[in-house]
Amino acid sequence: SLNEYLADNRYIEGFQPSQADTTVIHSLSSAPSAQHTHALRWYNHIKSYGKSITSLPGGKKDSSAFSETSKSSPAKA
Repeated sequence: SLNEYLADNRYIEGFQPSQADTTVIHSLSSAPSAQHTHALRWYNHIKSYGKSITSLPGGKKDSSAFSETSKSSPAKA
């Protein structure tokens, strides 16, 4: 799940926020619930970038590129 993945990883790819984070956050319908602490921490951190999220480094990818991470809904995060 997304929460489990983010327990050991700060970002979706690499060591800094990137377009991979943008792709996954846009695939979520809402913020993860409070019980999913790692996913919620990541979500709030990425959302803190506001409109500048579109200028994060990295190439844009389709959400299917992150099927194991992005298919988790916030309820299952």
